Amino acid sequence: MMAKKFFLIILSVGIILFFLPTKIKLTVSRYPILILMFPVNYLNNFISKIRVKTQELEKLSRLATEFMLENVRLKEELINLKQESIISTTQNLVWAKVIGRDQETFVRYLVINKGSAHKIKKDLPVITPYGLVGKVLDCNPLNAIVETALSPQLRISALNLRSNVVGVIEYDQNQLLRFKYSFAESDVLPGDTIITSGLGGIFPRGLKIGVVTKVTPDRTRFFQHVEVLPVNNFNTIEYVLVLLEEFASQKINVPQEKAKKIQEIQIEIPTQPRIR
Repeated sequence: MMAKKFFLIILSVGIILFFLPTKIKLTVSRYPILILMFPVNYLNNFISKIRVKTQELEKLSRLATEFMLENVRLKEELINLKQESIISTTQNLVWAKVIGRDQETFVRYLVINKGSAHKIKKDLPVITPYGLVGKVLDCNPLNAIVETALSPQLRISALNLRSNVVGVIEYDQNQLLRFKYSFAESDVLPGDTIITSGLGGIFPRGLKIGVVTKVTPDRTRFFQHVEVLPVNNFNTIEYVLVLLEEFASQKINVPQEKAKKIQEIQIEIPTQPRIR
């Protein structure tokens, strides 16, 4: 009986709807559709929110991984600095990140994220835990430009760590350096380590520059061409250290006999020599 009544009600509603105008039909039918589709729409919105949250979590996870790797790399470089660098750990050092490079070669000039506000100024030495990078060329309060050893304009007074032969480091070609002014008879061999000599008032003695890879006679036969591979890969440097301690001019008292008397002559090392 109840089923018969329910059937009659549905039949009556159907007949009424059949004869109603189209606009009213659409209006009346919209509400049942909304009611029927509500669970589906709710589920879609819920899934969309979960997808967005998942993407945000993945992004945070990638950032956390990058920070962790960067922290590990910094710790490793600090350990290497203490173990490998000849520079005393008591000196003032400022860590800086490389944030820019020259557009022509990407290795001759670097831009770092520290400047005069961090006590950095022109001509301060710049290194990594492995050895010499170059020197500060210019700076503003927040950034500094570093001229690397691969710059053709930079000359560095250097010596052979094994034989104490003195020369000048300059850029050669193909991201290699040249140990210049080494006489043909000088004791320089492949595998020798070249370091800064400490002369010139810019770089302290003992900073590792590179390793000799090839020694050939110069065209003049008076000197020899000494090829040096830098200890740093200038293409991949991400962080550097700036030595805040200045190596200014020094006064050396040299006894010298003149007119049968011993006099002391003060010899001053210039603060800005041609050779750095």
